[in-house]
Amino acid sequence: MLSNKQIALVHVACKKLGISDDDRHAIQETVGGARSLTRMSEQGWRNLVRHLEQRGFQAALGLENSEFGIRNSKLNLLRKLIMEWHDLSGTYYEPGKERAALRGFLRKRFGTDHERFLTPELAIKAIEAVKAIKKRRAQSA
Repeated sequence: MLSNKQIALVHVACKKLGISDDDRHAIQETVGGARSLTRMSEQGWRNLVRHLEQRGFQAALGLENSEFGIRNSKLNLLRKLIMEWHDLSGTYYEPGKERAALRGFLRKRFGTDHERFLTPELAIKAIEAVKAIKKRRAQSA
């Protein structure tokens, strides 16, 4: 059974994409396997959200990734990135220059000037890159 947030996400996506209720029901039945969201399975819902994302909707919930849980918000990923980055203080950059160093790292490695411009996919890659740096620093120490 889908949560109210999952149902609301589909309604918001369809409204932003300009999809009428009749068309939404047809899409739900075709892509999600049920005409009604209350009868749709979790897998059907995921298929439906992917379909809506392919049509141009950008879900604020994040993305699927086994290491970070099933669905993570971009905010949680950015918090994790900043937390991991602060662990490098004094070894990878000068203490007190955390944000400037992080933004330089993101500009050089990911082509973005600020952490808020990262997509969830890039945020996960940045977290993995910072973890790799931490691992290399620990091995060399």
